[in-house]
Amino acid sequence: MKKYIKASPQLKTFNYLQGRMSLTQEQMRLHDNLSKGYLGEKKFSEILDEHPTSHYIALFDLLLEVKNNLFQIDCLLIYQKSMFLIEIKNFQGDFYIENERWYVCSTGKEIKNPLSQIERSTYLLRELLSSNGLTYQLNSHIVFVNEEFTLYNAPRKPSIILPTQINSFMRRLNQIPSNIGSQQQKLAHHLMASHITHSPYEHLPEFEFTELNKGVFCRCCRRKMEESQLRKMNCFHCGYSESIDSALLRNVIEFNLLFPDKKITTSKIHHWSDLPRTSRTIRRILKKYLVYKQNYRHSYFTFENN
Repeated sequence: MKKYIKASPQLKTFNYLQGRMSLTQEQMRLHDNLSKGYLGEKKFSEILDEHPTSHYIALFDLLLEVKNNLFQIDCLLIYQKSMFLIEIKNFQGDFYIENERWYVCSTGKEIKNPLSQIERSTYLLRELLSSNGLTYQLNSHIVFVNEEFTLYNAPRKPSIILPTQINSFMRRLNQIPSNIGSQQQKLAHHLMASHITHSPYEHLPEFEFTELNKGVFCRCCRRKMEESQLRKMNCFHCGYSESIDSALLRNVIEFNLLFPDKKITTSKIHHWSDLPRTSRTIRRILKKYLVYKQNYRHSYFTFENN
């Protein structure tokens, strides 16, 4: 059982706003951090796949609450009698530790101590398990997945897994005797059901439909695409190409996430996509891939069947 990596709604929102509005420096930094975090979790998931074993349950990107305290878990590996709480860091470049404080070598800027972060998550996870009457051996590790990461003055702590230690760490995990039963499955389902989808601490730009740039934006570089012959949409900046149907459906998905309270209608998507296409073409694509909800003159489309 594995909860696969998905970009958070916050990251998707930032991705979909690219090209449609200007972001502040702080917003661009936040977007960059979210992207690096997502790519780090994705890379660790791929590392797990490279060392296959059926003897654990892997859960990713959990936001949980215990005693009015929110905490995030990048990855949780559940074995028969133990758990491994994994904090995944996608740091790139040179860092150093001095007096238990972490710094960036190039700038001397201090960063949050990852060891303090994982200590807090470990404590709160133990509290959560205890409140449910569960006892597991809980192991915590910070895994640095980026091969271009260097840490000077690194302490000799088994909780820190540097890029050169990942393979040996995975071999140790694969040697753990374990059989997954109903108790572990039940716990995994409980944790996934307890996951908080939207963090109250999310910081998103403010935007209105009328203020955003309209069009179909490239999946790769977020430049505006243009329609060409052979029912294709092309990006003349990076060369990416996709079918009209795929591009418009992707654009509808973006509209639906950015404006969940707005109805998906032919006229609204026609305006949103800003294409020299007739409404008939837009309507054909919507009817092909979405569910049509007839409501007299206020008919609309939805991704849901009910």
